[in-house]
Amino acid sequence: MDEILTEEDKKLMEGSSVTLQFQKGEVIFREKTPVNQVHLVRSGLVKISKDGASNKPLIIKILKPGNFLSLATIFNGGINVTSATAVTNVSLTLIEKDAFFKIYRQNTAFNESICRQISHANMYLLQQLMSRSVKRLPGRVADTILDLHKLNDESHSFELPLSRVEMAQLAGTTKESLIRTLAEFKHDKIVKLEGRTLTINSLEILKTLSRFG
Repeated sequence: MDEILTEEDKKLMEGSSVTLQFQKGEVIFREKTPVNQVHLVRSGLVKISKDGASNKPLIIKILKPGNFLSLATIFNGGINVTSATAVTNVSLTLIEKDAFFKIYRQNTAFNESICRQISHANMYLLQQLMSRSVKRLPGRVADTILDLHKLNDESHSFELPLSRVEMAQLAGTTKESLIRTLAEFKHDKIVKLEGRTLTINSLEILKTLSRFG
């Protein structure tokens, strides 16, 4: 993101922002609260969630460095429609709304970058809606593993950043159903799972499960 900012933009941002550290599990902002800043993820992972039925949270997406939080909200209404929580230790730059919009209006490259991020977020939400509405459980769990695979720079072996409960919330299922499906994947040698370390043995099978649901 920094490479598309002009020197004037950087000075404006430096004078209108603050960088804060959040510990793993700490709430960054809550649903139904006003948006006064735009949050840029500098390091770590952040989960975006929304309260569902009976106040059970539904995890919408996991965001990695380079992503802004609250983009849809700041352009429409100014009240958070989701909550954000640190999945790992996180560093965030909080940019004042007025400064953000000034850079957005005067810097074409920054403007295009923000529009692409909003577009990608909308496409992901559509994919999530289709997944949870149409796909059977193996396809949804495969989608979750593939999402985590991408978050870890497409490594075939990585430490799971989410608990089993959080993975279930991301897949739109229960913890028990998720654990059962992971056990089936492990039995079929699609993945290897040791504690929090997951190794993908067959990326093609996961992609097939995702594609055909």
